[in-house]
Amino acid sequence: MLDILGLDEVTYAVYRKWLFDPSTTPEDIVETLGQPAAAIRRATDRLVGMALLIPSRDRPGRLLAVPPDGVLDQLLAQQHDQLLRRHEQLLRRHEQIALARVQVSALVSDYTRDRQTGGADIDRLEGADAVRAQLVGLISRAERDIVSLRSDALVAPETVKEIQPAEQRALQRGVAMRGIFPPTTRTDDGVAAYARDLVGHGFDLRIGDEHPLIDVTVVDEWLCLILVTAGSPDDGALLVRTQTLSQLAVALADQMWQDATPLPGSEGDLLVGPGSAGSDADPTGPERELLRLLSLGAKDEAAARHLGVSVRTVRRMIADLMRELDARSRFQAGVVASQRGWL
Repeated sequence: MLDILGLDEVTYAVYRKWLFDPSTTPEDIVETLGQPAAAIRRATDRLVGMALLIPSRDRPGRLLAVPPDGVLDQLLAQQHDQLLRRHEQLLRRHEQIALARVQVSALVSDYTRDRQTGGADIDRLEGADAVRAQLVGLISRAERDIVSLRSDALVAPETVKEIQPAEQRALQRGVAMRGIFPPTTRTDDGVAAYARDLVGHGFDLRIGDEHPLIDVTVVDEWLCLILVTAGSPDDGALLVRTQTLSQLAVALADQMWQDATPLPGSEGDLLVGPGSAGSDADPTGPERELLRLLSLGAKDEAAARHLGVSVRTVRRMIADLMRELDARSRFQAGVVASQRGWL
């Protein structure tokens, strides 16, 4: 318990020996405690530094233990003061974070309002920097799912370095991510390593047989980022904020998905392909209720509260239902579920 004062087991034992036997010597302590002489010297030096051992005037060259009631109380008081200061620092830090949250929320609101001036549903982004920044932002704000078609430009090292941390965080918080990578994924070691890392974190990945004619990233089925020139972020991109156009992009990805193949040598080989695993088994009671809630427009968080489970569990259930329904988007899953009479 005295570790908080810097007195480990050996140092405390040495102090007690000096305290209760003033005539003791370092050699006696080595023999009594059965510790190496070097360890006893380190403990003794530490006690001297803490003023628990002081030189004896009556016996030059010897040490004298200081009674614990004064020095140790002082050390405890110092530790208590430090704890209070850290507590005050944490409180100030908490207040700063709370204020920062308010400022960030205001900034996001101002930015969104500015981007949507005039009711426009499409924004033009100029240059590769703006494209990469917006891509990181979209991935970071995703709540449910991300669908993407990638060209060589979007798996290039400079782009990967910026978006990979955001992708990993999204996967860790339960966002369902699916994408089609370019054919060079099979031959480029760097791209292949990046792809395998994503698959290892839960990314549902396939490789297209041809280079995509469009670069697109769809977030939560209503935000869509499309490169103006396929394979070249330098020419900028279009940010689309309509569910209808975003769902068209997802439908395009669904069509390309059917002709794409899993990443060789990865968990993707074990992923279920379209039309191969769907069954006619009826959903469980919680799954049917979840489908009903989603059809009514309930968000994942609201569905989780209604079902009494975590948001992560709800998203896992949705992913399982999508595989069962052989659906590549929530929208498609709803259509198929209705056709099967599940709704």
